[in-house]
Amino acid sequence: MSMNGMNISSLDTLAFILRVLSRVGVLRLLAVLRGKTMSAEDLAEEVGIPISTVRKYLTEMERAGIVEKFRTGNATLYRVREFRIVISPEVVGSVLEREKTRMTADIIKERGIEIVKKLREIGPLVKEGKLSIYDAAEMLGVTYVEAYALLEENGYI
Repeated sequence: MSMNGMNISSLDTLAFILRVLSRVGVLRLLAVLRGKTMSAEDLAEEVGIPISTVRKYLTEMERAGIVEKFRTGNATLYRVREFRIVISPEVVGSVLEREKTRMTADIIKERGIEIVKKLREIGPLVKEGKLSIYDAAEMLGVTYVEAYALLEENGYI
């Protein structure tokens, strides 16, 4: 999933962006910044939010890719990046699938072939209902989410 060129590659990233946008103060800053370039001080004055809060919001907004910061002389200015977010079950599912695939690759890279060997032993037991995913996770030495991703990626669930 992308947000006008930004790659949203994990559910954590998506949740962070949504968390930033869930604040009324952030939405006020967006409304004021729309089509303008302003300093944090000018934004604080116009919106009526303390400068410390404005700076905190702007930092989060920059990390989320919602605004960009740049310097002109001694001034630090902000402007809104054009963005559009479309959220649907399909979009969230797509992000989750990419995340699980990347997670599986990272686990195998980190733990080596031994985890693959264990997975080949444990996977059929999970598939037959003789072993729970929780037990498989413990036996593999990974979290439940990681075990689920490994088992699903390899066709055991």
